Amino acid sequence: HFLPAGRMDSAGGDSLLHAALDRLKGRIGDSALSRVCVVGRLNESVASEKNKPSSLGDWMNNLFLHCDVEEHHVSGVFLILQETWLLLLEAHSDYMALILREACSPASLGEGRVLTWMDDVAERVFPCWLYRTLTMPHTDVPDLPKDDATVATTVASCVMDVMAIGKDLGSLRESDLEAALSNIRIKYADRLPSNEQLLSLASCELCPTVNECLRLLVIPTNIVLDGD
Repeated sequence: HFLPAGRMDSAGGDSLLHAALDRLKGRIGDSALSRVCVVGRLNESVASEKNKPSSLGDWMNNLFLHCDVEEHHVSGVFLILQETWLLLLEAHSDYMALILREACSPASLGEGRVLTWMDDVAERVFPCWLYRTLTMPHTDVPDLPKDDATVATTVASCVMDVMAIGKDLGSLRESDLEAALSNIRIKYADRLPSNEQLLSLASCELCPTVNECLRLLVIPTNIVLDGD
């Protein structure tokens, strides 16, 4: 369930994403990196079916298998919990919006909410692309207060914990990386979010939906100045 950086195979295949990425080839150059973290609640029909979450992870893997590593390298993690999911993507800024729109397109993911969108990040924290289906222990999470400061603190804590997992994985030798990934729930028990934490964030209206974020950040806004 992981694709090491520099070792992804181009498997061909057609999609709107891949066609758009092909058109960008040769124009990206030294594009800056972006990092986006999204959470959501699985549709009930998916969460209740034993094999559906894994199928969803396989679909996401297949999506990124078609991205050429040199031009469209995607790194990050897709976590599928009992009722929720978290997706952290790292990719070149020029086509992050394309990748995010496609990655969050399945109806089975429900409505994703963007916790953070970071542009011009210095470096990747994940050494590869991976997904995991996890059953996390239950935690008692109080309702998230609807004030900006509390939400910002909660979001930052969640995102930083997931990034810390990526940094640790990136520090490991390849043989140790395989072992860590096979035992990720135990090794990173103190960093992984619980299902209840993600449920709280996925219902937080102060976090924009993926579509709202794409409209805000991607679609040009015509600004009319006084006197124009």
